[in-house]
Amino acid sequence: MKIDADTVKRLSAPHRGWHYYPHHVIPDKPNIAEFEDIEMVDVPTICQLPNNPKWHMSFIGYNGQGYRSFTAESENLIHWSNMRLAMGFGQKGEFDFGGCVIGAYLYESYDIRSRRVLK
Repeated sequence: MKIDADTVKRLSAPHRGWHYYPHHVIPDKPNIAEFEDIEMVDVPTICQLPNNPKWHMSFIGYNGQGYRSFTAESENLIHWSNMRLAMGFGQKGEFDFGGCVIGAYLYESYDIRSRRVLK
């Protein structure tokens, strides 16, 4: 099925106007206190809590042996602070041995035009 250029323009119009920020808002090596061994980060997911103007981000960090989940807070979606561990390595034989990541959220709405507010 081929979609003509006019249809593509019409369907994509409501989703244009994004502001491109040229730098990573969470660096590969975020230098989180007590977790300076993080070599790279991935899967940033942003949401808001109900009735809270702050933005919250979860992301995973890799230290060469496993994954941990971290959280951070922002007022403007560019400058992030209060980075801290959310889930880490468990004891041998436990479900989170070797690392654990936060992977999904329950939002009030999944409409593409909706803010990502947790339910």
